[in-house]
Amino acid sequence: MKFSKYFMLAGAAAMLTACSSEEPLVGPDNSGNDPLEDGCYAYFDIAMASGAATRAADFAGGTAEEYNVKNGKILVFGLPKGVDDSTVAGRVQAKFIVDAEFNFTNTPSTDRELDASNSKVLASFKKGTFSSDQYGTFYGVVVLNYSSDWIPTAGQTFQEWAENQTLNGDLCDSKGNMVMTNAPKYVAGNPTVLSVINTDNVKDTQTELEQLGENARAASFTVQRVAAKVSFANAAAGGKTEFTVADGEYQNGKAEIIGWAMDLTRNTAFPVQNVWGENVAKFFKTDAASWFYSTGTYPRCYWGDSKFYNKQMTVAECTKNFNFLGTIPAASALSMNESEYIRPNTASYTLLNKGQTTRMVIKAKFTPDGVTAGSTLIKFKNVTTLFTEATLKDKVVAVVKKLLNQDVTAENVTVNVPSAGWKKFSDVVPAIAGVDAEKLPVIAEGMGIYDQTKAEVAVYLNGECYYNVYIRHFADEQEDAGIKVKPGISTSIYNEDHTGRYAIVRNNWYDVTVNSISGPGMPSNPEPDPNKPVDEIEDDSNRYMNVDVNILNWAKRSQNVDL
Repeated sequence: MKFSKYFMLAGAAAMLTACSSEEPLVGPDNSGNDPLEDGCYAYFDIAMASGAATRAADFAGGTAEEYNVKNGKILVFGLPKGVDDSTVAGRVQAKFIVDAEFNFTNTPSTDRELDASNSKVLASFKKGTFSSDQYGTFYGVVVLNYSSDWIPTAGQTFQEWAENQTLNGDLCDSKGNMVMTNAPKYVAGNPTVLSVINTDNVKDTQTELEQLGENARAASFTVQRVAAKVSFANAAAGGKTEFTVADGEYQNGKAEIIGWAMDLTRNTAFPVQNVWGENVAKFFKTDAASWFYSTGTYPRCYWGDSKFYNKQMTVAECTKNFNFLGTIPAASALSMNESEYIRPNTASYTLLNKGQTTRMVIKAKFTPDGVTAGSTLIKFKNVTTLFTEATLKDKVVAVVKKLLNQDVTAENVTVNVPSAGWKKFSDVVPAIAGVDAEKLPVIAEGMGIYDQTKAEVAVYLNGECYYNVYIRHFADEQEDAGIKVKPGISTSIYNEDHTGRYAIVRNNWYDVTVNSISGPGMPSNPEPDPNKPVDEIEDDSNRYMNVDVNILNWAKRSQNVDL
């Protein structure tokens, strides 16, 4: 399969036609007919969003496939006369008029290469699109690699379409063509998504259009991908996947990373990045913090609203609206592929919790010093010691002798560990021959378990464990530093300065690097819990992972982690 190198040069010219509130006529490129006699035409520029990303350590353009274009449309919206066009809140009231297909010229339909020598596309509208006295201003939205299922309906406002039209999960098709739409442009206090169409540069004939010259364009569009990209540096060629614990309780233990996947990803996405809603518009005010937007010829907005930005969810709502891998992610879901494309997911600083925040799950095999690799490990919640089945039996024998003064041997102790995860003490040690069953709670307390109704014994089947990495969008210096969330403290400890602490934003490339591992992770991937802050240290207090997230120029954010 061959992918095209879409818009490798900023400002590549794209040629379209433009005009009528009716359905667009079939263009000459795909019909074999001459240009429409009742059509009208215009030049447009389309470029890929670029510019330095916040806290980017380095820059990379990604792969050729990520620039591929199989099809494209321009959506034309008209702002009714009398509606204020000077604010983003006013402009989003523009109503959909018509869409027109891009027709690629001088290029086989199966191999569309848009470069400096072949950068024009053509589309046809009926005359009259831009002559209506109903609208004061006309706007365009470019959609590339689109699905026909989400073209706006006639008369639908841009805001209604943008906030309610899901993309049916389409981030890219089976050939890797990625959906791209207008990138919001930062304008102090007044960001813009819609591009104004200069109707003076719309002409009835191609001859008139050509007389305008190459620089006379009706509109310029800068596009970005709807998807975000996550890569795992340790999975790339030459990446480090085996770690030795340097010090502490698990010194000289070994951890081998064997897979990773993205978890709690959104199952819906929306056409464009929302920068007009009251949740986020305030971040693009005149004195906006610099990390909310880029600089350069096209200053791009680095933050956006999402459907559930301010919605506190239940566990059931989390599993309905987010893709949860499950208690123990299937091996097929955990690959060492270099990258994954996922849907954007932003939330208010009040909702940075473990039920609604997208995370990376890293699977590893942990082996304590002196233990055979692949051994099943057992750990009690409030105790750092990792037991094997044999050493757990020895420990139970010692506790029985100390607390009950009974002479038992390891053969008397039954240890049951058929599956991974958090278990009750009675699940793991169901019986001790010669010890009355009613005495087992005393033994459990001697092992550090004071409430036998709770699952507080971790079983690492075959030594496998999981680490959750919540991806940082903005860096420490881009928010109040030093915030520590401890058990029992609500998310109210966050304030608005922590907006974007954890988030997935479209067209951002997050590159995660594990720097070190200092202990075992969790015995299973925890279920969504919207009542626990992401930074709360409780069930996953033994994540033991140090991670960096870096951002390259999709924009790409790289994160290093010590585990």
